[in-house]
Formats: sequence, C-alpha cells, structure tokens
Amino acid sequence: KTGGSEMYRKRNNGCLEIQNVEQLKRGAYGSLEPGEECDIILDPTEIQFAIIPCISCNRKGERLGHGGGYYDRYLEKMPEDCEKAILCRESLMCDEVPTEEHDERMDLVISENGIIRIKKEVCEI
Repeated sequence: KTGGSEMYRKRNNGCLEIQNVEQLKRGAYGSLEPGEECDIILDPTEIQFAIIPCISCNRKGERLGHGGGYYDRYLEKMPEDCEKAILCRESLMCDEVPTEEHDERMDLVISENGIIRIKKEVCEI
C-alpha cells in the first residue's frame, strides 16, 4: 500500500491510501498530493515506511516543518520500527535546525546527492 498525507486538508491529519498515480493532484505548494477521490484512511500503526516533508533539515535527521506540529503528532502513532525519511535538496540543508523536545529525528535524509542513514542512539541519564 502507498499512502499520502492529507495534513494539507486540515481535516483528518492522517494518511490516505493512493491506489494509482492518477489520484495525485498538484497542491498549493506545487507538490503532488492525494486528490479528493482518495478516501481510504490508513491506520498509522500499519505504516512501515514514511516520507515526511520539510522546509529544511540537517544531516542528523532533524527537520524543520511549518511549525504546526501536524506531522509530529502523527509520527507518534506510527510503530517504532517504521522507517521515516525526509526529502530535501542539498541547497536547502542547514548545519543546525531548531528543534523542540517533541521533534522526532528521521531515519533517512534523502537528497539529490544520495541517502544518509541516521543511527539513532538511546541515551539514558
């Protein structure tokens, strides 16, 4: 199954199943998004791989979004073994990205120059 975000609709903050490429429509920011005919909402606990949008990111897997926290809240519902990736052009990447405690680091950073796999370490204090 392939899914696409419906965060932009501000309706369900979920992920819609995409059954074919014809169901994708150009959105407000020019990117392809699920069209109105996509109406099957995927259970976040069933998602195994997620591509999360960003405005910018760094090579540590920290992303800068639009600040609404929509994706952060949805990511909390996904299984821990779900791989999360961000797509970002190299020209938009920064050395440092402001983060907050609830922000989750991604597992992969994908750019036109390749893929960076992030090793997440558990630190106990």
